[in-house]
Amino acid sequence: MKSKLLVAAVVAATVTGSAHAAPFFSDDFQSNGVGPNVAPSGWTVSGGTVDIVGPAYFPGLCAPVGAEKCIDLDGSSSDAGVLSRVFSLTGGNTYTLSFDLAGNRRGAGTETGTVTFGTSVLGFSMPASQTAYANLSLLFTPGSSGNYSLSFANDGGDNMGAILDNVVITVESNDVPVPGTLGLLAAAVVAGIAARRRRN
Repeated sequence: MKSKLLVAAVVAATVTGSAHAAPFFSDDFQSNGVGPNVAPSGWTVSGGTVDIVGPAYFPGLCAPVGAEKCIDLDGSSSDAGVLSRVFSLTGGNTYTLSFDLAGNRRGAGTETGTVTFGTSVLGFSMPASQTAYANLSLLFTPGSSGNYSLSFANDGGDNMGAILDNVVITVESNDVPVPGTLGLLAAAVVAGIAARRRRN
């Protein structure tokens, strides 16, 4: 009887997965060079431009000043671009996008725009006086597996956009049995069979 209970317990532990969040993607833009009208590595820019700013190019726009690199979502072409990247996502999993966003930090106007992750959309409005980063988030659960886009679009075109940094995506999915768990299950089944044969 004990071996049957052990087998049942191990089977239950194996087939009953629990959801957990795991890292999926992150980019703090530190590996990029700086300059006007430059797309960060792995990203595309359409319909205009963005700037990568940092120690050697507008160092006062990133925080901490002089150390970080970040993205000015309205490049130096007087035409704000759409910064985007495509991800292969698994249907049914929940993906959480988080990112840091600040105003243009140049004391003029309010930056508005849209963040799109798959079919989830978040509008933003950041006054220039919003010099500290606000950490924003957006959830997306694809209905089926496939390629989905993440994009940041700043409205306007005056060469001063919202400041973007620290883009992170985590994924929440069901646990799958790991080899060690499957091995334990097999051992329990064998022990149960052996015990039963001894009784017979």
